Amino acid sequence: MTELVMIKMLGCGPCRHIEPIAKKLAEERNFKFRTIVGQDMPKELRPYMYPYFYIYKEGNIMQHWAGASEKNLEYKIKNYKENE
Repeated sequence: MTELVMIKMLGCGPCRHIEPIAKKLAEERNFKFRTIVGQDMPKELRPYMYPYFYIYKEGNIMQHWAGASEKNLEYKIKNYKENE
């Protein structure tokens, strides 16, 4: 199963804005969706900016990117599905 993972920070305005959009896009494409709070991660594994997204399939990272752009999120998911 393909999974969209969003890493967010508590109190991050862009994270709060994009999370419901990311969840909806994931559900529309039959991706599993989950979030991880960056503060709960070991410092050496935390991304450099938030929100940070990963598309996983069968335990492999297929794509990853940072930012709260709705258009970029849609493009990444659409591009992945077209090339799957």
